[in-house]
Amino acid sequence: MSVRRLSLIAVLLTLPLHAQPPDPAVMALDNVTVIDGTGTAPRLGMTLVIRDGRIVDLYPTGERELPPDVKLHDLSGKTVIPGLIESHTHLQDFYESRERLLSELERMLYSGVLAIREMAGDARVSGELARSARLGRIASPDIYYSAILMGPHFRRMDGTGDSITQATSGEVSWIQTITPETDLPL
Repeated sequence: MSVRRLSLIAVLLTLPLHAQPPDPAVMALDNVTVIDGTGTAPRLGMTLVIRDGRIVDLYPTGERELPPDVKLHDLSGKTVIPGLIESHTHLQDFYESRERLLSELERMLYSGVLAIREMAGDARVSGELARSARLGRIASPDIYYSAILMGPHFRRMDGTGDSITQATSGEVSWIQTITPETDLPL
C-alpha cells in the first residue's frame, strides 16, 4: 500500500524525503500534535493508530493500551495535519527528465501533498503519470489534470508566452487553447 493511502485524514510531515512506506499492518504514532483542519486548537500529546492503511483510533497518549501487534513510533515534537492539495501546478516545469519529474512528485508527496491539479500540461504525460500514481507504481500525490490552456492571448508575468499558445493552438490534440469557438462542455 502506498504512503498516500495511509493518510486518509492526516499526513505525517516528518518522513525523510526518500523514506520507504511504513509497514501497513498496525502502527501507532505516539506523542504527536494533531491539527485536524477544523479550526480547533492543536491537540498535543496524542496517539494515532493506523491499521491496514486506515486511521482507526485517536486519543491522548497513555489513555489506552496499544494493540499487541503495533509498531510504535514515538514522534514527540512532531505534527500530523490533514493532507494538502496543490490546486495549481505545472509539471511541465520538470519535463527536462523523467528522473527530475518523478523526484518532484515524490518531494510533493513526502511534504504532505496528497493530490495535485496539473494545469495546461501535455495530456499524454499527465495521463501516464496519473495512472502510475493511482496504481502505486510511483511515489506521487494523486494527479488530476487539464490540457487546456488559458486562451490565445495568454501571457506570462514576464511578458512572454504567446509562443506557447501560437505553437499549439489547434496543431495537436493533446494541448488545446481556449478560443471563442471552443466547445467547453465537450
